[in-house]
Amino acid sequence: MIDLDFSGDSERSSADILEEMYSPVEDGEYLLIIADAEVNPSKKEGKKPSLKLTFKLVEDEKKNIWKYFYLDKENDLSMAFLREFLEAVYDSPLSGSVQLDPKDLVGRKVIGHVTTQARTDDPDKMQNVINVFEPTQ
Repeated sequence: MIDLDFSGDSERSSADILEEMYSPVEDGEYLLIIADAEVNPSKKEGKKPSLKLTFKLVEDEKKNIWKYFYLDKENDLSMAFLREFLEAVYDSPLSGSVQLDPKDLVGRKVIGHVTTQARTDDPDKMQNVINVFEPTQ
């Protein structure tokens, strides 16, 4: 037996709630908290794994933004994006070999410059993108 209480339910549909949760935020700088971090293996043969981050907006924790960093040591651009992100998170320059446990990122804050662009899988829908990070200071 399961007890359910719908008395506080606003009668919004699940589609309306999902639309609100996943609709992009306006372009701008946001204080973000890292809610989750995990390494995802590649789904395609010959591709590198990625570091998947889930950010919550501090001012609206119902809003999530996701960011993937491809863990390809031979791709200078991928590694530059990842280094710049980690330098912003830790507010310290990085060089040489670094060990990272993704779970150590959870709970840390960073400022993200959020922009909006069309989704690659559905160009009629928009998504948020973060390519520039700064320390919270």
